[in-house]
Amino acid sequence: MMRWTVPGIVVSLGLGAFLVASAAAEPTADRTVAQTVLAELAAPALSASAPLVKRPVAEAQRALERAKGARQAGDVARAELLEGLAREWAETARDTVRAASAETDAVATDKKVAQAVVQTDRARTLLEESIAHLGEARQRLTELEQQNVAAKPKAKPVKKEEAP
Repeated sequence: MMRWTVPGIVVSLGLGAFLVASAAAEPTADRTVAQTVLAELAAPALSASAPLVKRPVAEAQRALERAKGARQAGDVARAELLEGLAREWAETARDTVRAASAETDAVATDKKVAQAVVQTDRARTLLEESIAHLGEARQRLTELEQQNVAAKPKAKPVKKEEAP
């Protein structure tokens, strides 16, 4: 025989309530999500990407209209399917905008990386030239020191004259 505990009952009731609520909300959730995404895509900030998403947005709107007609005709099952389709089209449009934005960012990053590589190469070349000049300067200094030592006359010891 199964014993029910208070926490087990609470968890069972909570899970059951969640499942019932999500099942009841699901048909409108697709419509709501589709409408929300379409509203986000209509924002002026995303007007540059409008040509990219023209078809998916049109298909989402068309599916929403068809779902509305199916609901009015009493075909709830078909309306839910069409709302799901509208959601898929709307999310496809949103994902297309995100992909285009990511691609633009990647191109900009590639340009920055290329510039950094060029700057690094220039810095490396300047460093190598500086090291070469330093080596030449040290060698010239050594040569001059050797010439200076060779050119110095050797000092003769000075004899002290004895006093008479």
